[in-house]
Amino acid sequence: MAFTEKDLQDLKLALAQHPEWRAELRRLVLTDELLALPQLMRELAQAQARTEARVEELAQAQARTEAEIHRLAEAQTRTEETVHLIANRQNQMRGDLLAMRYAGHAYAYFGRVLRRV
Repeated sequence: MAFTEKDLQDLKLALAQHPEWRAELRRLVLTDELLALPQLMRELAQAQARTEARVEELAQAQARTEAEIHRLAEAQTRTEETVHLIANRQNQMRGDLLAMRYAGHAYAYFGRVLRRV
């Protein structure tokens, strides 16, 4: 027995009148893999939503990290400036200390020269 155009029209009409029959017809016509697709798509959509949320969290964490790095770079610059200032002051103090030492011990350093004068 061949399935005719009229049979198809009758089937469409019957399914329109009895929508609950569609699930049974799907089960008979489609493979298990095709029947599982809607659930798989829902799971995939949920996984995608979780992935998007995680990517957003990572983007926010990256922004915080970049801000922190910027703050640390500024602190490092201030530290380098302070070390440079301390080194300059230390050099000045060494110079002043040497001058004081020469002044306090001028005779010991320059005694031979001063005796001749």
